[in-house]
Amino acid sequence: MEVVLFILGIALAFFLYPFLRTGVKRILMVGKLKKFCRTNGYTLTPVGKFWMFARRLGKNCDFYIETPDTVYAVKLFGLRKRSQYLIFTREGSFYIRNFIHVFSPYGGGARFYRDSKPRKLPDYNFRVNFRDEWYLKSIRTVLLLNPTCAEVHINRVDKESSVGNGEAIAGMTLYTLSGLLNELEVSKWA
Repeated sequence: MEVVLFILGIALAFFLYPFLRTGVKRILMVGKLKKFCRTNGYTLTPVGKFWMFARRLGKNCDFYIETPDTVYAVKLFGLRKRSQYLIFTREGSFYIRNFIHVFSPYGGGARFYRDSKPRKLPDYNFRVNFRDEWYLKSIRTVLLLNPTCAEVHINRVDKESSVGNGEAIAGMTLYTLSGLLNELEVSKWA
């Protein structure tokens, strides 16, 4: 009986690990954002109560960062596994590439991948609880990748190309947390 419970415990740990990783990464993200905003005199305005645990397919943006001349409307978009690839398509969809590693007892091995079914990026509402005075400022829509994955690509015509911080994806600007903080730091001096 103890062996069965031990095996079930290990299986449960493997199942729950991606969700725990996401929760921990998001909590750390909130701490870094709040500290950065407090240090620089910016305002962090959440849209809902549990905004830091928002799903990537939710319809609304998750929080705003207000600077003296710009409002950043941010939608959280995360992947559960660090080893995954996120691929955007020209049609405004995305899919996730999962890798399977097969090891040989004689050394080496092979790596295969399986792509998920393509999903349409929702038309995110970046004006939820939007304040009237914010319309006087420049508005930037941000897709914040947190937790991140191994690589982000965009599938153009017949080839995939790598995408980085500050690239436009479906009318939004893609950032990781460090990329967004760098953008906010640079905009402070512009």
